[in-house]
Amino acid sequence: MKLSFQYLLCWLGFQFLLICAQVLPKASLSMQPESPVFTGEAVTFTCTVKYYIGWHYKWFKRNTRVELSPSERYSKSGNVFIIRGAAGEDSALYWCQGESRTGYMQSHISNAVRLIVIALPKSTLTVVPQSPVFTGETVTMTCVIESLSDWTYKWYKGSSVSPVFQSVENTFIILGLNEFHGGQYWCKGERSHRHLSTYNSNSIHLSVQALPVSRVVLRHSQSQFYIGDRVSLRCDIAEYTDWDQYNWYRNGTPLPSVTSKDVTVTLPDQPGQYKFACEGQRTSRPERSQVSSAVAVTAIAKTVKPLSSIVPPSQPSNYTTGTIHNDSSVPTISVPRLACSLLVISPYVLVSVVLGVKCHGRRRGSCRHTYRRNMA
Repeated sequence: MKLSFQYLLCWLGFQFLLICAQVLPKASLSMQPESPVFTGEAVTFTCTVKYYIGWHYKWFKRNTRVELSPSERYSKSGNVFIIRGAAGEDSALYWCQGESRTGYMQSHISNAVRLIVIALPKSTLTVVPQSPVFTGETVTMTCVIESLSDWTYKWYKGSSVSPVFQSVENTFIILGLNEFHGGQYWCKGERSHRHLSTYNSNSIHLSVQALPVSRVVLRHSQSQFYIGDRVSLRCDIAEYTDWDQYNWYRNGTPLPSVTSKDVTVTLPDQPGQYKFACEGQRTSRPERSQVSSAVAVTAIAKTVKPLSSIVPPSQPSNYTTGTIHNDSSVPTISVPRLACSLLVISPYVLVSVVLGVKCHGRRRGSCRHTYRRNMA
């Protein structure tokens, strides 16, 4: 009878333990940020047992029952366990358990959470086109991060701690380059919500050079012409020799169908000053030269000079004593020779005038007869 009572107590105790096991609270484990995390990041584990407060919490790693102890990188406070500066060795399964302060009651073991720690991603900077680049060109800088997404990309120049440009896109485009844009560039990616950044990328030196200089050569000794004249010009570019074509401009306006190095152009019909400039174009870089400085050509109206053998007294004369000076193309006549010639021909002129008056109205034959008699 006594033995049967002992069996009854054992059975009741076993049933009590089964009931207690069913009503034991369950612990729940969460982790922030979620895996994967990067080396150097902080990881926070939180163990929660519902409806119970003031409990003591134990933390375990992998499948061991060895409780994790605080260290230089591990710390715990209440139901929170923190890993500072995560490293590859921290990659593992983690779980927790709650325990009453008296130690008489424990929660169920929590769910397991896997922590995966990976190295910080690398960023790589590429630049197109490669150096050297030329003023006026467009450069595209691309920052490539090998893993994950949702990065904010930042580009830096030289030793500056402030980015020259940042974007959620991984490209940085510089339009209309000038010498100021030259220098050393590098990039990296950041995640503001996790206070995380990648390793700095490789650095690339951007060398910006001036475009080749072009120069207009006027192939005449003078710069003043008449309207409608034809003027020969040449476009000289010292650098490179494989220029495909040359663009010409008159007063800033392109000259159509004029693409040669040496050109001959006709000046307009309007007097004035005309400025000519040129530039070269080629298939490879640099694709063009600078537009040259303008060369000015003056076009004047044509004037017609009257042909006169004797300079009127009222006008200024171009003669010195004893000599009449006319245009260089007309031979000069001395005053003595002119007077002598007039004396020789004057009798004949006088007789001709008199006979002309007498013969006016008469027949042609009688005039001839009278002329012969008078001459005899």
